[in-house]
Amino acid sequence: MNWYAVLTPVDTVFVRDGRPFEQTDEGLAQADSLFPAPQYVIAAAIRNALAAQRPYASDDWKMDHDLQWLGDGPLAEGGTIRIGPALLAKSVGVVEELYYPCPAHLLRWQEHDSSALLSPQCDQDDHDLGQGWGGIAFPALERALQNPGNYSAYPDGFLTRQNFKSVLVGKRAECCTLKIMPSASVVSPQTRVGLERSKSTRTAEDGMLYLATHQRFHSYKEDVSGEPTIWNYVASVSGPADQLRGIGPGPVTVPFGGQGRAAHVRFVQQDKVLKSGDCLDRIESDRLQHFTLVALSPVVADALPDFTDIGTLVAVASPAPVLLSPWNYRDKRRGETRRAFASGTVFFLKGNGKPRELQAKLRHLRKSGIGDTDYHAIGYGQFSVGLWPG
Repeated sequence: MNWYAVLTPVDTVFVRDGRPFEQTDEGLAQADSLFPAPQYVIAAAIRNALAAQRPYASDDWKMDHDLQWLGDGPLAEGGTIRIGPALLAKSVGVVEELYYPCPAHLLRWQEHDSSALLSPQCDQDDHDLGQGWGGIAFPALERALQNPGNYSAYPDGFLTRQNFKSVLVGKRAECCTLKIMPSASVVSPQTRVGLERSKSTRTAEDGMLYLATHQRFHSYKEDVSGEPTIWNYVASVSGPADQLRGIGPGPVTVPFGGQGRAAHVRFVQQDKVLKSGDCLDRIESDRLQHFTLVALSPVVADALPDFTDIGTLVAVASPAPVLLSPWNYRDKRRGETRRAFASGTVFFLKGNGKPRELQAKLRHLRKSGIGDTDYHAIGYGQFSVGLWPG
């Protein structure tokens, strides 16, 4: 049984970035919120909402039972519930329109207000990226479009499902007219002043002021329908049917991030939500000789992921890497800091083996993910399959 969790922030969102924060030092008494919220923060809110819907007479028994299906710690170790990649969604009334991260091989052509796609140039020599990368090549523009000064990346944009699919199947003509949703159209920063309080007396500490920049989702009226537009995070929730059978629609209010922020979480069955943007089932198997894996969520890996079972990695287009260090509430400490390929990273591969067998392997891999398997249960390493541009 598959469900979707729809997470709507109650007010603003505040999820700390990794900068040093010290109120007594000039210039460091300010903390900014990340956007989008990290996958592990969204997964924790969803797990809290699932636990809140399962009332039991004994708190001790409830905790033991929750660990069996929701898992233990920030990575849901030992659990049977799996959470998918968190995507932005725009709700107008009851309609959910999903938005996907911009793939890193999509570039903006500034002079003509259009877009172009990078792809591996098989007729050119590979460019070695240095030790540990094994001669993986940079993707490049077609020779007819090569003019690097006119192009730039989309650092924080999002695509509708239809536009995302156009990029996945490598339709250059359609990609020229894509409409990118910038982050500024989804959230706006809101600075608030905080005052530190004593942990023992709960009174204000003299002179201990700091600034916290929250993110507020935009809400506005649609011109045609008049229904309010609300931004959410949406992630799939899957697991054994007997464990999900008692889940109600909600909403359930749970903590979300820091600074006392919260979110409403409601659950809807999968057939009531828009389909995913994956094109694997629509791609003819014989076209999988040259395919891409586009990361929908960060891929946790200390080096390049191992793709030997499905193909040969030829090139990578990647935004700046992200660092993960989820907070463990039980142990009151942060976990190990790990490096991850950011959402939108594009891996270009040449397929191995027979096309139909490769298609079956990709379907199986899609159920688990790529990168460190310890992070798969909370939605990391998820991807969509596409084709090289051409």
